[in-house]
Amino acid sequence: MTNNDPIDISRLIATKLLGRKLTDEEEQRLEQWLLSDEKNRAAYERAAQLRDVERMMALEEKNYGRREAAKFVRRLHEGRRRSILLRMGTVAAAAVLLLGVLFWWHRSETGNTEPQMAESNLIVPGQTSAVLTLADGRQLDVRRMTAAQVDAVLDSVAQSADARQEKADAVLCHTLTIPRGGEYHCTLPDGTQVWLNAESQLRFPETFGTDERRVALSGEAFFDVSHEAGRPFIVDTERGNITVYGTRFCLTAYTGNPLAAVLVNGSIGFRTPTGEEVRLRPSDRLTYDDATGSMSVRQVDTSLYTAWLEHRFAFRDNTLKDIMTSLARWYDFTPRFDNEEARHIRLSGQLGRREDVRTLLHSFELTADVKFHIQADTIIITSNH
Repeated sequence: MTNNDPIDISRLIATKLLGRKLTDEEEQRLEQWLLSDEKNRAAYERAAQLRDVERMMALEEKNYGRREAAKFVRRLHEGRRRSILLRMGTVAAAAVLLLGVLFWWHRSETGNTEPQMAESNLIVPGQTSAVLTLADGRQLDVRRMTAAQVDAVLDSVAQSADARQEKADAVLCHTLTIPRGGEYHCTLPDGTQVWLNAESQLRFPETFGTDERRVALSGEAFFDVSHEAGRPFIVDTERGNITVYGTRFCLTAYTGNPLAAVLVNGSIGFRTPTGEEVRLRPSDRLTYDDATGSMSVRQVDTSLYTAWLEHRFAFRDNTLKDIMTSLARWYDFTPRFDNEEARHIRLSGQLGRREDVRTLLHSFELTADVKFHIQADTIIITSNH
C-alpha cells in the first residue's frame, strides 16, 4: 500500500476529521500527502467542510455507512472492486461516508467520471431530535434523554413552588420543537402517544383540565389518543381544530400548505375557524385549504399517510413538488426546480427513511424525464417536459 493510496488516505482524513487519534506514523503520512500537492490540501479542506459531522457519527452507530459503502463500491469499476472490498472491512462506517468525497475527487482528477449524481455531496437521513421548552423558559435537548428522564424533568417543574404560584393565574404549557431532519415520540400527561415528524411543534399543558384536553400543533403528528368519556381531546391548528373521542389519526398542518387529517380508526371532527364542521370515518382523509375555503373528504389507503411511522416513505401518484418537499424535511436539503413543468410530474415509489435518498431519485430518473443534481445541501431538479 503506497502513501498515496486513496483508500488509506481517505481513512486517515476521516479519522482525523471525526476527532479520533492517529498514530505518529499515520500523522506523518497524512502530513506528507497534504504537502505533496496543493490539490491534496484542497481535497482535505473539501472534506473538512462537510456539514453535520456529528450526524455522520450517529449514522455510524446505525450501520448506515457500511450499507451505503457497499452500494458505493458496486458502482466502481469491476477491475478495482475486489481490492477495495478487501480493504473496506478496516474502515469505520462514518469514515466510509467521507470516502465518497475522496473517491469523487480522485476520479475527477484522473478524468474517470460518469454522468450521474455527484458522489461528492452528502445528503444524510434525519434522526431522533427535539428541543423541549419548559413552561419556566428552560430549553432541553431531549435527543439523548430517556422517556423516564423527560418525565422526571416535567415532574420537577410541576412540583416547584414557582409553578404552583403561577398556576393560579395561567395554565403552564411546554413546547416540543422538532427541527428539519428530526423526529420524536412523546407521551402526554393523559397517556396519549404522539409521534412528531420533522419540522413540527407541539404545545401541551403541564396538566390537562377537567373538561377537556387541548394541545396545539404546527407541522405533522400521529396521535394515539387515550379515551376518556366526557373529556374530549382537542388539537388546535392555525386553520381550525380537531376534536377527538379516543382514536388514532395523522394530522398535517404545515404553514403554507392545506391542512390534512387521516383517520385510522375511531372518530374525529374538524371545525374551521368559521364554525363549519365535518366528521370523519375510519380511512377518511380530509383536506382543508383556508386560502380558498375549500374542503374535501375521501376514502384512502391510510398506510400511505402513516408510512413515516414505520420509517419509510410511500408515494403513490404524488407530484414531484410534494415528494421533494417531504424528502427535504427529513433529509434537510433544499429542492430547486429549474423549470415549472418538473414540479407537476407525478411519480410513485418507496424508500426507507434510513436509506440514501439517491436510491429513490435514481429510480425516478429511470422512469421519468427528470434529472437530479446535488450541490452541497441543494438538489436541483430539471426536466425536458
